Amino acid sequence: MTGERDNVVELHKARSEAEGEKRLGFEDFVRSQYNALVKFLSRRNNIEDAKEIAQESIISLLNYREKGQVSDWRPLLYRIAVNHSYKFSRKEAPYRDRPAIDGEHIADDAPTPEEQAILAQRAKLLQQAILELPPKCRRVYLLRHGHNLTRAEIAQRCDISRQMVQKHLVTAMLHLQRQVGFLRGDGL
Repeated sequence: MTGERDNVVELHKARSEAEGEKRLGFEDFVRSQYNALVKFLSRRNNIEDAKEIAQESIISLLNYREKGQVSDWRPLLYRIAVNHSYKFSRKEAPYRDRPAIDGEHIADDAPTPEEQAILAQRAKLLQQAILELPPKCRRVYLLRHGHNLTRAEIAQRCDISRQMVQKHLVTAMLHLQRQVGFLRGDGL
């Protein structure tokens, strides 16, 4: 009888732990994983870049937080982080390390008149959408994407927490996506 009771107690304990995991909110998950993720990313990147990549990865994970289970978030977060790390490495690779091309004609990469018109129209839409942002949110967005400041630099300059910087950036990106339908990767 005692053995059965112990089994029932163990079963209830396992169920309550599983339910506790489900109740673990996204913010709690992020807090619990952030330092380990930065440490993981710092193996290939300097610490500031690792923090930047970790924050970008968490923003990307926002798209998946309503899908799947809490147990799926960690492997997904690390996969996203690895992908962001590769993208970051390619983006930051210096152009001076590329071999020189002697005597070869390089094709003109200048946009065609049609492409220029589309880019101008997109720029105008983006500018209008940015102006619609709340002032603090707009300032954070422009410091990040206009002046390429890190989240830490923005937090210090605006005298707000990094979490508030993150919140403003997510708000801005969602607003711009809704209003414009495209983001920086699409030519701006």
